[in-house]
Amino acid sequence: MKKLLIACVAFLALLKIALTQNIEIITHTTFHKATWGSNYGALEDVSTVDNGGILYVFVKNNAAQLDSVIDFRITQNNVVANLDGWRVWPYEMAAVNTGNIVSTITAKSIVAPVTENNAITIEVWTSSGGYALQNYFVQTPKIRLANVIPSQDLQTLYVYVRNDDLQNDYTLTTLSINENNYTVGGNELKVVGNNALLKPGKIAILKLTTGSTFNQCDPLAIRLAASRATDNAEVIVGAGIRVVESEFFFGTWFSSGLNSDRLDSRIKNRRLRLNNWHGIGNYNLMDTAYNQFFIKNIHEPSFGNPFNVNAAVPNVQQQSNVPYIRYWSLDDEPDLNSKPISEQMEKNRVYWENDPNTPSFVNLAVQKKYSRY
Repeated sequence: MKKLLIACVAFLALLKIALTQNIEIITHTTFHKATWGSNYGALEDVSTVDNGGILYVFVKNNAAQLDSVIDFRITQNNVVANLDGWRVWPYEMAAVNTGNIVSTITAKSIVAPVTENNAITIEVWTSSGGYALQNYFVQTPKIRLANVIPSQDLQTLYVYVRNDDLQNDYTLTTLSINENNYTVGGNELKVVGNNALLKPGKIAILKLTTGSTFNQCDPLAIRLAASRATDNAEVIVGAGIRVVESEFFFGTWFSSGLNSDRLDSRIKNRRLRLNNWHGIGNYNLMDTAYNQFFIKNIHEPSFGNPFNVNAAVPNVQQQSNVPYIRYWSLDDEPDLNSKPISEQMEKNRVYWENDPNTPSFVNLAVQKKYSRY
């Protein structure tokens, strides 16, 4: 009986090790502290000061079956950190060799311990029983991913890298997107201007062409490695983003042509070269405006106050992938109107889950709160 008990304990220990090895937190975890200008208007006076920032955690599935993150926490000295909120996207990580095996957790803090120069512990649990832990020192990297822009044909990805370190040069070495790694200067990844050395205060543009087409709203866990000139230390910066088609649109806010059946308003809009409206609108009128004048919409639907998930889900599903909705708009200046962060996150979740190929949008007003949204 004693031998059987020992065998069972050993088996469970091996099972835990196996499940732990099924997933990992990639070492590319990145923190960006909240920043804002020094001159505030009257709107800033009652704002909550944001002393935290954004934390990106990249979780990789090493197993032969798909998996998904179901829980996440940050601790310091065994005390659980208080977060504004967190999300994971995409929800599912594919099985190895079958697709994207990396999900990005985006966590927002406004207070310690997820603040500059703190040591924290990150833990992740998955639906398969997987578990991963990472000890991380919170510090904003000196190089930044300034922007990621696809070409209009979605064949090429341009990654803008900025050096905020006024004391050091950096040599760009490797770009990782989801489970794939690309060497700077290789066949697929070039530097515009052919110079991988990034000087202080300068911007470099990486040009990635993989031979495959990116799709609208493809989730990208993007990480960049660079070597610091003074000590050859590897510096990592990363972010979780979705691909958004590159376009410059010109439109109006709450146009009369959007909210009533006024042909004259639409004709005037197109004569002014407008191709976008922002507002609540009527789906039939939006469809007509698109078919007649190729006018799209940043659509700000009303699903109750507070937000009614049950009303939103079937509505968004019905309008999924329609050509006349350019973006789903969460709210008009939710920061100014003190809309709860949790409600904005819930709206965004509903839009992403039920129309995953259409981007979401929010316009903000209060500078100190930008990072929170």
